[in-house]
Amino acid sequence: MSIPKGTKREDISNYVTQKLNESLLSLTGVSMKYQDRTDADAAKLAALEEFVNAIEIAYEAKLAENRGPDRRFFHDIGHPAEAIRELHNPKSHLPLHNLLICQKTEKFRDERHLKDLMTTAFAGHDVVYYQYDKGIASLVTPVLSPYVSHSKESGQIFGRPALIDTFTPNQEAIERDNIASLVYDIFGDREASNGQATYKASQAKLGADGNELLSALYTAKMMERMGASAQDIAVVAAMIAATVPFKAQADFEKLHDRLMIANQVHNLGFSDDELHDAMQGAAYVANIDVGNFSAPEIRHVAQGTVALIPENAEVMRLGCPKPYPYAKSLLGSIAFLSGMANEENGMSYRNIYHGYGEYMADEMKAHYDHVTKNNLEANILELQAKYAGAMLVAALDCITESGAESYTLRDFVKDVKYPVNGSPFPEGSTHHQIYSFLKDGRGFEDVGEFDIDQSPVAALLFAATGDRIASLCDDIKKYERSDFTDKDDARAFVQMVAEKIGSDGRQVVEEIIDAVAAAQAAAFRQQSAHDLRDTKTLIFDTPSYHPTNVESVRQAHTQDSQISV
Repeated sequence: MSIPKGTKREDISNYVTQKLNESLLSLTGVSMKYQDRTDADAAKLAALEEFVNAIEIAYEAKLAENRGPDRRFFHDIGHPAEAIRELHNPKSHLPLHNLLICQKTEKFRDERHLKDLMTTAFAGHDVVYYQYDKGIASLVTPVLSPYVSHSKESGQIFGRPALIDTFTPNQEAIERDNIASLVYDIFGDREASNGQATYKASQAKLGADGNELLSALYTAKMMERMGASAQDIAVVAAMIAATVPFKAQADFEKLHDRLMIANQVHNLGFSDDELHDAMQGAAYVANIDVGNFSAPEIRHVAQGTVALIPENAEVMRLGCPKPYPYAKSLLGSIAFLSGMANEENGMSYRNIYHGYGEYMADEMKAHYDHVTKNNLEANILELQAKYAGAMLVAALDCITESGAESYTLRDFVKDVKYPVNGSPFPEGSTHHQIYSFLKDGRGFEDVGEFDIDQSPVAALLFAATGDRIASLCDDIKKYERSDFTDKDDARAFVQMVAEKIGSDGRQVVEEIIDAVAAAQAAAFRQQSAHDLRDTKTLIFDTPSYHPTNVESVRQAHTQDSQISV
């Protein structure tokens, strides 16, 4: 589902724009033929153009020095493009056919109409992504401002005091506006107070549905201006509501109940069977939105994970960081994916894919859950290898005083000439796939300067350890507070890595030293002040390096790191 490497930015944008234009013209009843359009179509077309422009701004704009709501990473345009392309792909691993055969009513068996609704939902569902963008795109704000006001309220995030961005609904404006109140009712943001209906504040923070609610409100108001029916607007809003991640199955039943009440309150005219079919369509949209997790190839999962890293790692939004910050950001992703791989966790793989009614019955859902769990576990191994590789590079950089402040991890590895060794894992195995895309890249469009597409140092470590990379990472994490400002500390770390690899650990680490040295020389077209190749003796042929003593060195370091500062 990821965008193939080398795909032009213009091609991705044009694909999204073309499909979105076709769907919106169909939903609003505007003819595709210019000669058949009437004067009444002019306002609809103006709104359509504004909506498409807002989508392009929100998803397409390049990274700038002062990144704001109109400047997302280039890879974001790929997300709606992937979903829309998958929707139209007859060979998709989540085929639309599986949904169509379950639909009971003529309205929702119409493949073209369903694709129009889903394309609109995919394009609009992340147009507001507040904690990622640190704002709302300039074309979106005027549409939302009559209905919500922004403020910062004191609260807690992950148990720590924080100012939380809060969007407080304008009660009177929403009550006067049938479409705005329809969206709020579908999202369940209405609560009883003294016998009257009031709207709760929507907090755009991690784990909340604030982004989806504001995205749905914007999309709904623009669809209204384009002349779309209230029924179609309600279905698109429900589809966007379904994309809120990690819902339990009971949450889909609650969404159905809210849609049923909205149908009555707003006189939408859906039959019970049509509401049932609308919810099956919403479940399909939610599944396509997270489709990478069950992709047949693990590299698709890896691509999606890397694309999400900047959301929770501020340092990753400003370009490729130095080796140590890069490693620390990977630790957060490893912890997050490990939680998803645990079925007891509320954010587990069991709450990624959803069925409703006849669509994705128990047996089919169990299959997607199984594939997702395997993919997550493989993705964790990949990130652990990259974490170990980045920490090792950071330690080597400290030992050689090669000037980490002047270049990034990318400079270390981009020109590495990989040793001519075949994969140590059986061809076609999960481990072989991980090794291959660590060594050769994932083969997709780069998702931003923060990621290292090819990770040969990580590949060498993974080849030497396999599943033991997890245990190695546990030991490496004990050095996590060090940030390698002390040469003796860095030297002890490299020795520990060699010891943990096993009997050929020194040989593996020396191969990595040669690879990093070659990359340094290629990056600077000169030798470093202290050539890494000369550090083999410094690291290994000293009285301090005795494999049996490495553990005592690590324990001493661990005790030091536990001292309160």
